[in-house]
Order: sequence, then structure tokens, then C-alpha cells
Amino acid sequence: MARKPKIINPGDQFNHLTVIKHVGRYETPNGTVRRIFECKCSCGSVKQYEYFSLRKIYSCGCKRKPRIRKDIIGNQFGRLVVLKELDNKKYECLCSCGNTKVTNYYSLISKKGGTKSCGCLQKEKTREYAKKRKITQNVNNAG
Repeated sequence: MARKPKIINPGDQFNHLTVIKHVGRYETPNGTVRRIFECKCSCGSVKQYEYFSLRKIYSCGCKRKPRIRKDIIGNQFGRLVVLKELDNKKYECLCSCGNTKVTNYYSLISKKGGTKSCGCLQKEKTREYAKKRKITQNVNNAG
């Protein structure tokens, strides 16, 4: 059973876009019917959008969707404790080794790695790797 399409009237608002009129519809190669609306952005530009795009789009491109950043002052990320915000998205952090590091918001909260220390962590890992490598080479050379 097909879903009933939502009724959209001129004047309906989708973020910064206001619907002016229903332009028409077209059918995609797989048989889906797409409804097209003419919309006016708060900046004044007029463009046409498909209905499913209206629900996702924030503006015509003139404005960016605001990102909400959490207050991270006092939080710990790896070896870094956030001390203060310096300017937009930059933070001063104190490392567990005593050094300070300035880094950006997204590097701190990144789940794919990001900044975990002032650089001391990488130095320690390099030393450990070198020690292991040296021990392995000595064992191989002894035999």
C-alpha cells in the first residue's frame, strides 16, 4: 500500500526555505514519483527542490547548518586536560607530562585518533618500538 504524500502548502517553512508553489512531479526510472517545489530562501534566492530534499536541506547554500559544540573545558582526552578556549574551536590543554598544547575542538573529540598528547605519547611509542626491534635483532644475530 502506497504512503499518502504529505500536503505542502505555499508558505510552509523548511529551515530557511519557504515554499512558493508546487511546480510539478516527475517519475524516476524505477517508478518513484518525485514532487518538485519552488522555494525562496531567506537570502532571497529562488530555487526548485524535490520534497525529500526539503526535509534535509538547511538553506539554498548561503548558510551553514550550525554545529552544536559541547563545553569540553575540564574534560580529559587521552593525556590532555582541556584548560580553556582560546578562540573559535581552539583550546589550550595541559598534558600529563606537564607541557601545554594548543589544538582544535575536532582533533580532541575525534574517535578516529585525534590528539591524545602534546607529542610525548608518540615519542614513548617510538622508543618502545625501537627497544623491541633492537632486542629482536640481537636475538636473531646471536643464533
